[in-house]
Amino acid sequence: MRVLYGILIIGAFLLSACSLDINMLGGRTTGGDDAGVFPLGEKKTLFGTPYSLAQSPNGKIVVFDPNGSGAVFFLDSNLKNNGTISTYGTGDGQIYSARTVAVDSDNNVYVVDAGNNRVQKFGPEGQFIRKWGVLGSSPTSPYEFSTMYGIAVDSQKNVYVTNYYAAGHMAQIKVYDSDGSHLRTIGAFDDGVTCAGCPGYFNSITAITVDQYDNVYAMDMSAGRIHKFFADGSPTIAFGSVGSGNGQFPSNFTASMTVSSDDRLYVSQDIPARIQKFDLDGNYISDIGVAGSNPGELARPLSVIVLINGDLLVSDYPAGGVGKLERFSPTGVLVSTTRPGGTGVGQLGAVLGVAVNSQYMVVADTTNNRVVVYDSAGTWVRHFGSPGWDNGNFNRLISVGIDSANNIYVLDVDQQSTPAKAIVQKFNISGVFQTSWNGSTGGGTLVYSMGMTVSSAGEVFVADQSQHKIQKFDSNGVHLMDLGENALAAPLAVAIAPSGNLYVSDAAFGIVEVSGTNSAAVAVTSFGAGILSAGMAVTPDGKIYVADLLNNKINVYSPAGTLVTSWGEYGVEVGQFNAIFGITSDSSGNIYAADSSNCRIQRFTGVGIPF
Repeated sequence: MRVLYGILIIGAFLLSACSLDINMLGGRTTGGDDAGVFPLGEKKTLFGTPYSLAQSPNGKIVVFDPNGSGAVFFLDSNLKNNGTISTYGTGDGQIYSARTVAVDSDNNVYVVDAGNNRVQKFGPEGQFIRKWGVLGSSPTSPYEFSTMYGIAVDSQKNVYVTNYYAAGHMAQIKVYDSDGSHLRTIGAFDDGVTCAGCPGYFNSITAITVDQYDNVYAMDMSAGRIHKFFADGSPTIAFGSVGSGNGQFPSNFTASMTVSSDDRLYVSQDIPARIQKFDLDGNYISDIGVAGSNPGELARPLSVIVLINGDLLVSDYPAGGVGKLERFSPTGVLVSTTRPGGTGVGQLGAVLGVAVNSQYMVVADTTNNRVVVYDSAGTWVRHFGSPGWDNGNFNRLISVGIDSANNIYVLDVDQQSTPAKAIVQKFNISGVFQTSWNGSTGGGTLVYSMGMTVSSAGEVFVADQSQHKIQKFDSNGVHLMDLGENALAAPLAVAIAPSGNLYVSDAAFGIVEVSGTNSAAVAVTSFGAGILSAGMAVTPDGKIYVADLLNNKINVYSPAGTLVTSWGEYGVEVGQFNAIFGITSDSSGNIYAADSSNCRIQRFTGVGIPF
């Protein structure tokens, strides 16, 4: 399970991105850094995939972002980061896998913490207050949840939580007061016999919202139908059907609903992308936005809310792309877009890899499908690359390396092949393409590969997760050997030790040391079990630096595997992180960290002091 979880988490983070504000005319905020001042890049609005949204009466917007280490946080009315509510974990106030968020009239925040099978309540400043709920499958238990989904709060601060579906007919809505005391359960499973298709009988219940009269609206996803209840929980109508016409919904989609103060119900669906507007009797009025990937177009709208001024705020997340927030007027006119970070000189999008030699630093700017080259002081030199499938183009940069001859190596994903496979491209320092390979020359094909490192001599080591090994190539892509096959299960990142051995981050085993030259060798040692890391570095003195992805910190280990120190936490300030991916070190033992969803590179001394 841990291996699968690691794969899913890393895969989700690979799609994360930072953001900046774009106005309706397409103007970009100023920023960027081409003058060698660390951190390189910009401090941005803090989100990768804004999955669920809510707005407090005080104007703050609450966001759940599965790509921000499972974080729930505040944005101000200008969509700038305004504080963290929770981060990843299982303790009180921590979120293991949130689903949706809601806010009451006192600005308290409620989170469906689906991974922990509970609701958590936080105060207006994000302080933990209480929790309720446990894992279970009894339809009569007031506090058991099997698959939690939606949450809403009415004017009396009663909390409505949907349980999607499970054996035992748990497709229902559970209602609590603001302290978590159970008040009633609404709805029942539609067994096709008792009252087939009747209002209040669900197949699989997902999104939920409440209007100003405390009427409740709940989405029956598989039936393509919305059920309306009076404030006392009695059903009144159900409307909609499976289909693609006006007033219809697909039978398998991510849904979000919200009601405006002028009594309009907005329903978003992610695939195919669409937002429909209804009156409160279920009559279709119009669509908001059109399908597409440009500003004002919808690729995969995950959440929609009505802001205090009546505008709509939509979280849009194209499949295989990066998240954005779009703001529309009530009539569907685009007001503004907040989307992935800058494309100009010195600006970075989501960064997944960084590598240095004595002269240059190279960065995998994944959002912008390019490699950015800086000199050793951090001054911008050039960038190269563009989206596409040909030599010199990139689809999704994963990692980057540079040798002592200033050759640059890029690990990318070739999604044109079936199944998709990894590919390594080699460039000179000017960005001119030299060669590429996928492991087929003298060795097995690279399939699902997450990490890469390059020695000063140009030896390329690729962490081949799907084949449970490290593949070693020469600088021209000739396969030399496979390493760690007897010691690895799901390698994510790899670093070279002064001894020539390799340290490998493995989703199943933690940090594993294996031989860099003996293909038959077993593990030398292992440590750091439980850490999920997509980035590692080893300094000349042999210390191992591990990017702890879920906890947003860098752990430092002795060559014997003893934890020496660590630094970092979730945030946007210097020394804080939002999803650390690649890290590397220079000959002086300084550490460079690809702070992915903050769209920047941070530089530290070996003891964590930022430059």
